[in-house]
Amino acid sequence: RVQVLLPSKSIPLLVFRIATFSFFVVVLLLRLAESNFDDLFYYTYWNFTIQIIYLGWAIVYQVQIWFHPSPAHANGALNAAFDVALTSCAVVCTVYWLVLYNPAHVTPWTTYVVHGVNLGLLSVEFAFNEHLVQRYNLKFVVMWPALYGAVTWITMATGLNDSWPYALLDVTQPLAPLKWFGIVAGHAAFFGLVLLLSSVKFRVVGETTAAVDSKTDENLKIQVVPTSLV
Repeated sequence: RVQVLLPSKSIPLLVFRIATFSFFVVVLLLRLAESNFDDLFYYTYWNFTIQIIYLGWAIVYQVQIWFHPSPAHANGALNAAFDVALTSCAVVCTVYWLVLYNPAHVTPWTTYVVHGVNLGLLSVEFAFNEHLVQRYNLKFVVMWPALYGAVTWITMATGLNDSWPYALLDVTQPLAPLKWFGIVAGHAAFFGLVLLLSSVKFRVVGETTAAVDSKTDENLKIQVVPTSLV
Protein backbone atom coordinates (compact mmCIF):
# COMPACT_ATOMS: atom_id res chain seq x y z
CA ARG A 1 0.00 0.00 0.00
CA VAL A 2 1.29 3.46 -0.89
CA GLN A 3 0.26 6.66 0.86
CA VAL A 4 1.29 10.30 1.02
CA LEU A 5 3.66 11.36 3.78
CA LEU A 6 2.04 13.78 6.23
CA PRO A 7 3.35 15.62 9.30
CA SER A 8 2.82 13.56 12.44
CA LYS A 9 0.31 16.14 13.67
CA SER A 10 -1.63 17.85 10.90
CA ILE A 11 -3.80 20.15 13.00
CA PRO A 12 -5.39 22.02 10.03
CA LEU A 13 -6.52 18.69 8.55
CA LEU A 14 -8.00 17.60 11.87
CA VAL A 15 -9.85 20.90 12.29
CA PHE A 16 -11.20 20.63 8.74
CA ARG A 17 -12.39 17.08 9.36
CA ILE A 18 -14.12 17.98 12.61
CA ALA A 19 -15.85 20.99 11.02
CA THR A 20 -16.97 18.99 7.98
CA PHE A 21 -18.13 16.05 10.10
CA SER A 22 -20.17 18.36 12.35
CA PHE A 23 -21.71 20.15 9.37
CA PHE A 24 -22.67 16.87 7.68
CA VAL A 25 -24.22 15.49 10.87
CA VAL A 26 -26.36 18.62 11.28
CA VAL A 27 -27.53 18.41 7.65
CA LEU A 28 -28.38 14.71 7.99
CA LEU A 29 -30.33 15.25 11.21
CA LEU A 30 -32.29 18.11 9.63
CA ARG A 31 -33.16 15.97 6.63
CA LEU A 32 -34.19 12.97 8.73
CA ALA A 33 -36.36 15.14 10.97
CA GLU A 34 -38.04 16.75 7.97
CA SER A 35 -38.60 13.46 6.11
CA ASN A 36 -39.43 11.32 9.14
CA PHE A 37 -36.39 9.17 8.29
CA ASP A 38 -37.74 8.40 4.80
CA ASP A 39 -34.64 9.97 3.22
CA LEU A 40 -32.64 6.94 4.37
CA PHE A 41 -34.34 4.94 1.62
CA TYR A 42 -32.63 7.10 -1.00
CA TYR A 43 -29.18 6.35 -2.37
CA THR A 44 -28.17 9.99 -1.86
CA TYR A 45 -28.46 9.71 1.91
CA TRP A 46 -27.14 6.16 1.91
CA ASN A 47 -23.98 7.73 0.46
CA PHE A 48 -24.11 10.78 2.70
CA THR A 49 -24.09 8.44 5.69
CA ILE A 50 -20.88 6.68 4.61
CA GLN A 51 -19.28 10.09 4.10
CA ILE A 52 -20.09 10.92 7.73
CA ILE A 53 -18.82 7.53 8.89
CA TYR A 54 -15.56 8.04 7.01
CA LEU A 55 -14.97 11.49 8.49
CA GLY A 56 -15.70 10.34 12.04
CA TRP A 57 -13.44 7.33 11.58
CA ALA A 58 -10.67 9.48 10.08
CA ILE A 59 -10.82 11.86 13.05
CA VAL A 60 -10.53 9.04 15.57
CA TYR A 61 -7.72 7.33 13.64
CA GLN A 62 -5.76 10.56 13.20
CA VAL A 63 -5.87 11.22 16.95
CA GLN A 64 -4.85 7.62 17.65
CA ILE A 65 -1.69 7.81 15.54
CA TRP A 66 -0.72 11.03 17.31
CA PHE A 67 -0.31 9.02 20.49
CA HIS A 68 1.19 5.99 18.73
CA PRO A 69 3.38 7.55 16.02
CA SER A 70 4.92 5.40 13.33
CA PRO A 71 7.07 6.38 10.34
CA ALA A 72 4.83 4.27 8.10
CA HIS A 73 1.23 3.58 8.97
CA ALA A 74 -1.88 2.81 7.00
CA ASN A 75 -5.46 1.84 7.56
CA GLY A 76 -6.62 -0.17 4.59
CA ALA A 77 -10.26 -0.21 5.67
CA LEU A 78 -10.30 3.57 6.14
CA ASN A 79 -8.71 4.06 2.73
CA ALA A 80 -11.36 1.77 1.19
CA ALA A 81 -14.16 3.71 2.90
CA PHE A 82 -12.79 6.94 1.45
CA ASP A 83 -12.50 5.44 -2.04
CA VAL A 84 -16.15 4.32 -1.89
CA ALA A 85 -17.38 7.62 -0.41
CA LEU A 86 -15.60 9.83 -2.95
CA THR A 87 -16.53 7.75 -5.99
CA SER A 88 -20.19 7.29 -5.08
CA CYS A 89 -20.49 10.98 -4.20
CA ALA A 90 -19.21 11.92 -7.65
CA VAL A 91 -21.73 9.57 -9.28
CA VAL A 92 -24.67 10.92 -7.26
CA CYS A 93 -23.79 14.56 -7.94
CA THR A 94 -23.36 13.95 -11.66
CA VAL A 95 -26.65 12.07 -12.02
CA TYR A 96 -28.54 14.68 -10.00
CA TRP A 97 -27.35 17.72 -11.92
CA LEU A 98 -27.42 16.16 -15.39
CA VAL A 99 -30.56 14.02 -15.09
CA LEU A 100 -32.73 14.76 -12.05
CA TYR A 101 -32.37 18.48 -11.35
CA ASN A 102 -35.43 20.56 -12.22
CA PRO A 103 -34.87 24.34 -11.96
CA ALA A 104 -38.64 24.86 -11.85
CA HIS A 105 -38.80 23.25 -8.42
CA VAL A 106 -37.80 24.96 -5.20
CA THR A 107 -34.63 23.27 -3.97
CA PRO A 108 -33.87 23.20 -0.22
CA TRP A 109 -30.38 24.28 0.75
CA THR A 110 -29.72 20.85 2.23
CA THR A 111 -30.22 19.34 -1.23
CA TYR A 112 -27.34 21.45 -2.53
CA VAL A 113 -25.20 20.19 0.34
CA VAL A 114 -25.76 16.49 -0.40
CA HIS A 115 -25.51 16.98 -4.18
CA GLY A 116 -22.47 19.20 -4.55
CA VAL A 117 -21.10 20.87 -1.45
CA ASN A 118 -20.20 17.47 -0.05
CA LEU A 119 -18.23 16.59 -3.19
CA GLY A 120 -16.31 19.84 -2.91
CA LEU A 121 -15.45 19.20 0.73
CA LEU A 122 -14.44 15.59 0.03
CA SER A 123 -12.21 16.87 -2.77
CA VAL A 124 -10.48 19.20 -0.32
CA GLU A 125 -10.11 16.27 2.07
CA PHE A 126 -8.58 14.21 -0.74
CA ALA A 127 -6.14 16.98 -1.62
CA PHE A 128 -4.71 17.14 1.89
CA ASN A 129 -5.12 13.67 3.39
CA GLU A 130 -2.69 10.76 3.24
CA HIS A 131 -4.82 8.54 1.02
CA LEU A 132 -4.15 7.50 -2.53
CA VAL A 133 -6.94 5.63 -4.29
CA GLN A 134 -6.11 1.94 -4.32
CA ARG A 135 -7.02 0.05 -7.47
CA TYR A 136 -8.04 -3.10 -5.59
CA ASN A 137 -10.82 -1.14 -3.83
CA LEU A 138 -12.83 -1.22 -7.07
CA LYS A 139 -14.65 -4.28 -5.76
CA PHE A 140 -15.98 -2.31 -2.80
CA VAL A 141 -17.02 0.60 -5.02
CA VAL A 142 -19.04 -1.79 -7.20
CA MET A 143 -20.47 -3.69 -4.24
CA TRP A 144 -21.77 -0.49 -2.63
CA PRO A 145 -24.62 0.33 -5.10
CA ALA A 146 -25.26 -3.41 -5.55
CA LEU A 147 -25.77 -3.71 -1.80
CA TYR A 148 -28.12 -0.72 -1.81
CA GLY A 149 -30.17 -2.31 -4.59
CA ALA A 150 -30.36 -5.62 -2.74
CA VAL A 151 -31.44 -3.95 0.51
CA THR A 152 -34.09 -1.92 -1.33
CA TRP A 153 -35.51 -5.01 -3.01
CA ILE A 154 -35.62 -6.80 0.36
CA THR A 155 -37.42 -3.92 2.08
CA MET A 156 -40.03 -3.89 -0.67
CA ALA A 157 -40.47 -7.66 -0.61
CA THR A 158 -40.89 -7.72 3.18
CA GLY A 159 -43.20 -4.71 3.36
CA LEU A 160 -40.75 -2.46 5.21
CA ASN A 161 -41.14 0.05 2.39
CA ASP A 162 -44.27 0.63 0.31
CA SER A 163 -42.84 2.55 -2.63
CA TRP A 164 -39.77 2.34 -4.82
CA PRO A 165 -37.31 5.19 -4.16
CA TYR A 166 -36.20 5.02 -7.80
CA ALA A 167 -37.97 3.72 -10.90
CA LEU A 168 -34.69 2.04 -11.85
CA LEU A 169 -35.19 -0.37 -8.95
CA ASP A 170 -38.84 -1.23 -9.62
CA VAL A 171 -38.71 -4.89 -10.65
CA THR A 172 -42.18 -4.59 -12.22
CA GLN A 173 -40.78 -2.26 -14.87
CA PRO A 174 -39.10 -3.65 -18.00
CA LEU A 175 -35.32 -3.92 -17.71
CA ALA A 176 -35.33 -2.01 -14.42
CA PRO A 177 -32.75 -4.23 -12.66
CA LEU A 178 -30.59 -4.14 -15.79
CA LYS A 179 -30.69 -0.35 -15.71
CA TRP A 180 -29.58 -0.36 -12.09
CA PHE A 181 -26.68 -2.62 -12.98
CA GLY A 182 -25.82 0.06 -15.51
CA ILE A 183 -25.55 2.47 -12.58
CA VAL A 184 -23.25 -0.05 -10.90
CA ALA A 185 -21.10 -0.09 -14.03
CA GLY A 186 -21.11 3.70 -13.93
CA HIS A 187 -19.49 3.53 -10.50
CA ALA A 188 -16.66 1.53 -12.04
CA ALA A 189 -16.21 4.20 -14.71
CA PHE A 190 -16.12 7.00 -12.14
CA PHE A 191 -13.66 4.98 -10.08
CA GLY A 192 -11.37 5.12 -13.09
CA LEU A 193 -11.61 8.93 -13.07
CA VAL A 194 -10.87 9.02 -9.34
CA LEU A 195 -7.84 6.81 -9.98
CA LEU A 196 -6.60 9.34 -12.52
CA LEU A 197 -6.99 12.13 -9.95
CA SER A 198 -5.08 10.00 -7.47
CA SER A 199 -2.31 9.58 -10.03
CA VAL A 200 -2.12 13.37 -10.41
CA LYS A 201 -1.96 13.76 -6.63
CA PHE A 202 0.81 11.15 -6.51
CA ARG A 203 2.89 13.08 -9.04
CA VAL A 204 2.24 16.51 -7.50
CA VAL A 205 2.98 15.50 -3.92
CA GLY A 206 5.97 13.43 -4.94
CA GLU A 207 7.11 12.06 -1.59
CA THR A 208 5.32 8.87 -0.61
CA THR A 209 5.94 5.94 1.66
CA ALA A 210 5.33 2.23 1.67
CA ALA A 211 2.78 2.04 4.46
CA VAL A 212 2.25 -0.93 6.74
CA ASP A 213 -1.37 -1.70 7.44
CA SER A 214 -2.22 -1.30 11.11
CA LYS A 215 -3.63 -4.83 11.13
CA THR A 216 -0.56 -6.53 9.67
CA ASP A 217 2.90 -7.48 10.85
CA GLU A 218 4.98 -4.35 11.33
CA ASN A 219 8.00 -6.14 9.88
CA LEU A 220 6.26 -6.72 6.57
CA LYS A 221 8.26 -5.26 3.67
CA ILE A 222 6.29 -3.47 0.97
CA GLN A 223 7.84 -2.28 -2.24
CA VAL A 224 6.68 1.09 -3.57
CA VAL A 225 5.67 0.73 -7.21
CA PRO A 226 4.28 4.07 -8.49
CA THR A 227 2.83 2.59 -11.68
CA SER A 228 0.60 0.31 -9.61
CA LEU A 229 -1.66 3.27 -8.90
CA VAL A 230 -2.83 3.71 -12.47
